[in-house]
Amino acid sequence: MKDEWLFLGCCLCILAILPIYASIFMLIGIAFYHSRRFSCGIYLFMFICIVFFLRVQHGQINYVHNTSKEVKIIEINEKYTIGFNGQQKVLIYGLDDISYDDVVRLKGVYKKIDSVCNEGQFDFTKWANRKGIYESINIKNYEILKKGSTLRHYLYSYVQNLPKKQSQIIKGLLYGNYNSDEFPLISASGMHITFILNFFMKIWEKYFGYQKGLIINFVILCGIAYTTIVSVSIFRLLCFQFVKIITKDKSFDQIGKSMILILFYNPNYIYELGFLIPITFRIIYLFNVQKRNKWMMSLIILFPIQIYFFHSCDIIQIILFPILRIFYAILYLLAWILLLPNTSLFCTISYELLNAIKRIDNINFLIYGSVNMGWVILWMYHSICFISYKNYWNTIKLVALFILFFLIPYTNPFVTITMLDVGQGDCTLIQMPYQKEVYMIDIMGNKKKNIPKDIVVPYLHSQGIRKIDQLLITHHDFDHSGGLKELQELFQVDIVIDTKDKAKEHEKAYMKYLLLDYKGNDENDNSIVTILKAYDKIALFMGDLGIKGERELLRQYPKLEVDILKAGHHGSKTSSSSSFLHQIQPTISLISCGRNNFYKHPNQEVLNLMKKEKIYPIISKNQGSCVIKIGKYFSYFKTAKGQYGLL
Repeated sequence: MKDEWLFLGCCLCILAILPIYASIFMLIGIAFYHSRRFSCGIYLFMFICIVFFLRVQHGQINYVHNTSKEVKIIEINEKYTIGFNGQQKVLIYGLDDISYDDVVRLKGVYKKIDSVCNEGQFDFTKWANRKGIYESINIKNYEILKKGSTLRHYLYSYVQNLPKKQSQIIKGLLYGNYNSDEFPLISASGMHITFILNFFMKIWEKYFGYQKGLIINFVILCGIAYTTIVSVSIFRLLCFQFVKIITKDKSFDQIGKSMILILFYNPNYIYELGFLIPITFRIIYLFNVQKRNKWMMSLIILFPIQIYFFHSCDIIQIILFPILRIFYAILYLLAWILLLPNTSLFCTISYELLNAIKRIDNINFLIYGSVNMGWVILWMYHSICFISYKNYWNTIKLVALFILFFLIPYTNPFVTITMLDVGQGDCTLIQMPYQKEVYMIDIMGNKKKNIPKDIVVPYLHSQGIRKIDQLLITHHDFDHSGGLKELQELFQVDIVIDTKDKAKEHEKAYMKYLLLDYKGNDENDNSIVTILKAYDKIALFMGDLGIKGERELLRQYPKLEVDILKAGHHGSKTSSSSSFLHQIQPTISLISCGRNNFYKHPNQEVLNLMKKEKIYPIISKNQGSCVIKIGKYFSYFKTAKGQYGLL
């Protein structure tokens, strides 16, 4: 199967990402392509693909409630600890003064991990589940039942007893226990360790020969893994060194076999930067016939990865990546030296170097946006052509894709309504076709976290939105208006409508504000109601309007019918009365509420009424954010948890 292993490895990467129904079509497609592209090995090729497909599906285990409170510590981070209790891994908050492989009895209650979920943003629940973690525990107290007896335990305990500054540097560089996220692409990818191994490989090869040099590096990596942690980067390097030792294949085949070995061990590594970035660099460099410079290679590789996974690209990180990779390699070596006694001078050098990197990290030039997998595939294909052939058309195609990235937000012909998952509050985004105008209804506040900074603004950036033309505050409850000041500090908002008098001034032909002359008994019942006409669909946004206000709305608009209802008061029984739902007859109802909220929203009686009226409820605490696309010829919705439907 020469020259086929890399193709197989890339196919397994795609199989690991795709959902099950798409994977089946993928298997058929690659079988057809393989039979036409390669001359042999089709049966072995398909056997490996099918076995891997089954491996991926088997790895998607269901949530099982933990019962044991005795855990063995397997990972320590600045903010959390991961333990294994004999059943599953658990995320632990509140543990101090413990070391690797300690056995600890916890006092607290396990809770299922279930965080806010918005399309295109970091999903903490998915991140934990991919690590095999389904529950977390905030401990009230704990007892160390048994101290660890491994070399990793003793070394980490020794590090903890070093001076604070020295200890923090070692923990961050050797154990991945970072206090901050400066230059995460380098620290997460582990390419600084690759640089060190390549440097030493040249020395070993000179004195011991190539094969013995590989073995020496493999032994060094085993020692690092045994004494610190087996991170994705370390495991990847171990696999690459192992394949190089036992095979004499060409570089393409060695990369392919290493990818297969890594993904069979854990298919979820496909989502880790410690796997993705180095693999991409290795593959691209093999095609670099034209010997493009390092900065150009970093741009070609890191730009699509940053945009696809983070919806932003830091140009400074790309420019400095080749240089900072060397600095991180030096810091990593210094961290090992700091384990020795009387190394205060090296500690000072390391500390100053880290501070310099942090200062550089504060200088950034960010590009925001979002791309799909099709764009990424086109970019990588034309990048390979660009570095392989001296043809100006390949350069033009790459530049065209780069320009297209900025134009994508302005090519959307749909009216887009997005209910963001912000917890127990409200924030809804409306984008007109071709990004002509952007509206927002409500921006909740939270006393424990900055909702605009953590959720809303990153989502706006991912959509390529530069400003909000109009922000409507339906009423002045904190869960609808509390984030206004924070949002204005971070993002351009042209017009804020927070009274009914202002609403009258800014109505549009397709967006009207209702009940402007109505005065309710309380703040909720004074909510400004919005109706949006988008092509042949009508959407109604209720704020926290109560049943009395609903009666007034039906009195003023007795023939009102809508397709999309943003349910009032988070699905509370004080809103969404039977007569109201029966009259307006929406197809779907959006309900924004927090997980485990004190008010038990949405109310079961309201859900029963919706079921009776054949209204499909989309609840943010269950399905995450919801994006509704309304077009001239068809309309559909999709949620962050993967539900789809036509309207």
